[in-house]
Amino acid sequence: MTANTKGNRKKQEIYSDKQLAAIRGEIPMDYPLFLSCLNRCLDVNDVETFSKLNAGYPEFMELNMADWRKANENGSALTPEEGEAMKERIFQRIRDLYGEDAI
Repeated sequence: MTANTKGNRKKQEIYSDKQLAAIRGEIPMDYPLFLSCLNRCLDVNDVETFSKLNAGYPEFMELNMADWRKANENGSALTPEEGEAMKERIFQRIRDLYGEDAI
């Protein structure tokens, strides 16, 4: 079994059929589906798919960031320290996957 086959099998176990179809571009991606895929990526630490989604759907990422900023203004988001720690964990995962020069 090739590494790609193993990766595909793992994704089939992690994501719903609808999420997988959208990630693969087989069905249109809408904003709620995008968010469900992103949340699942975060749940399972799938940095590769997370990065692919963010790069492939910048308009949805902008909406997501606007929603996050709005929540932050209302006081329901992370503290600055928690946000910085979360950002650093994400950056470290990207460095682990793609090398120290990735970010």
